[in-house]
Amino acid sequence: MFFLDSCSNLTSNECDWEFITSVGGIKSEDPMQTNDGWYLPLKSDVSGLREITNKPTTLNSALECSQIKYSTNDSAVFVTVYRGLVNEKIDCRCCPINIGELKLAKYKVYYKFDNDFHLIGEFDNSKLSYQY
Repeated sequence: MFFLDSCSNLTSNECDWEFITSVGGIKSEDPMQTNDGWYLPLKSDVSGLREITNKPTTLNSALECSQIKYSTNDSAVFVTVYRGLVNEKIDCRCCPINIGELKLAKYKVYYKFDNDFHLIGEFDNSKLSYQY
């Protein structure tokens, strides 16, 4: 099952792992539970202005994080970032995504591009406090 988070842009392109690492990387943080489900914060910046997991080697002042696709299973969350041309209302940084309801368990978070997977974080939501 694949989902699409908001922030969509008709001219967006899927970011491969090489692009993600060239703009400073990506990592996930602990999710937060709200009345709308679990939100997973992602740290990434497609502009290449911030170091997330490695030093950026590419600068893209005209690009933004336009959307994030994700899927889940019993023990993992898979995310893919899309980039598009800058729109005044959108940020170059990725916004948290609503990944809906999750069973209480340990999860690994992977960046997915085609059949290529890279671990970008993990969490145990049974040990997290609920926030509303």
